[in-house]
Amino acid sequence: MPPASREAVSEDLRNDAVNRILLGTLVITLLGVPMSLIRTLHTGWLPLYAVHLVLGALAIGTFVLRHRLPLGIRIAVIVGLFTAVGIGGLIQLGLLGVGTWWLVVVSLLIGMFQSARMAVIAGSITLLLVLVVAWGFVNGFLQLSVDAQQYVTSWSSWITLIIAVSVMPFFVFQAVHALQMTTERLLEQVMAQRDEIDQLATYDQLTGLLRSHMLDEHLHTLLAISRRNGQRLALMFVDLDGFKAVNDTLGHAAGDALLAEIASRYRASVREEDAVLRVGGDEFVFILGAAGSDLQIAAIARRVLAATTAPFPWKGESAEVSASVGISVFPDHGSEPASLQRLADMAMYRVKESGKNGYRFAAAPPQSDAIVAGPAQRRKSR
Repeated sequence: MPPASREAVSEDLRNDAVNRILLGTLVITLLGVPMSLIRTLHTGWLPLYAVHLVLGALAIGTFVLRHRLPLGIRIAVIVGLFTAVGIGGLIQLGLLGVGTWWLVVVSLLIGMFQSARMAVIAGSITLLLVLVVAWGFVNGFLQLSVDAQQYVTSWSSWITLIIAVSVMPFFVFQAVHALQMTTERLLEQVMAQRDEIDQLATYDQLTGLLRSHMLDEHLHTLLAISRRNGQRLALMFVDLDGFKAVNDTLGHAAGDALLAEIASRYRASVREEDAVLRVGGDEFVFILGAAGSDLQIAAIARRVLAATTAPFPWKGESAEVSASVGISVFPDHGSEPASLQRLADMAMYRVKESGKNGYRFAAAPPQSDAIVAGPAQRRKSR
């Protein structure tokens, strides 16, 4: 994902999270401020209630103007509101209030919208503030402004507490969950894009076959397996005959469709564990592990030739191509990937020089040194 896109997505996520929390703040304001005013019947008017009214008005105004205010200002208002409520409640009510809870939520929000480092700093400041207030109450510098027993036996006090510890956590955790789910979706998209890039780098888009740069890797792997199991391995180089004529007469679209069709036929001609690669415009390589005898390898070569020469219909016309196939075998013709590739390539060119549409083993014994004709050649000789 481009940097600009990542920034836009991040901005949208933060906006959504902030607006969810502003909604929670609005709900608490509409429910909690009336409860604070009702508590004046038991506690009398306290400066804390005036703070609640001012902060409630600020929360309502910010929510109404949320689509007009910049993200930074909305975040600052939320952090300021929570901090003011937390500090006010801590100093006025000490352990009876939920001031420390609000301050802890402030640290969480700073971590969400700023950084983990800033969250640690905010948490440290909260701890220091609690220690100072505790020292003030313990040493008599701070005193409760209400009767503790009367305060804890008031339903309005408990309702206010219930609102504070239920409504706001719901919206904060909802915002966190939304961020988490979106982050997971973004990660899934990134992984899907990475898989797509790997797929494009590994497989040819037109034919779906492995690309040429995978040849050495697959050949090394299958050679190692063949050495370990004491089995033969065959390497077949295939070059199409007459492909240029198809492009010239029917067009490149027909040529591309023909390559895709031949690739499909080639995959069907071998076992699932064998590898088929496209190494050039009209060149292919087969790596056959556990290849068996020369007769078995030759049978596969004949299947490849038959798959190649089968007519290819195109828009009411028919195109025909053939193939020249060169074969090298481990360990008969060599044990190193480079030498096997060179010998298979040389054998393939000898087929082309001798009339095309056939297969040939590299360094074959004299009695089988002749070109083995493919189906089309045998038909012509009759």
